[in-house]
Amino acid sequence: MDDLHLWAGTSLLWFTIELIMFMLNLVTFLLYLVRSRFMFVGIDHTSQFDQTYMAKLANLIIDNINFDIHEHHRSRAHTKRHLTRRT
Repeated sequence: MDDLHLWAGTSLLWFTIELIMFMLNLVTFLLYLVRSRFMFVGIDHTSQFDQTYMAKLANLIIDNINFDIHEHHRSRAHTKRHLTRRT
């Protein structure tokens, strides 16, 4: 052991500490992975993409941004009908 200590110095000790820290990090990662597999983790965001919610967001955007470059020719209600018209 003395020959190894003379050859490696304290770098072997630091390598051992780094190896222990890596193994602890790996074990923690695996535990979180197993936990997320069997337990509900996170928030369900499916309601964000509901058609009524998306229509509400689109109407909010249309109401708050003036898209009409010919504003003096059309009223705001006519512009909204023009931009939301489906073909």
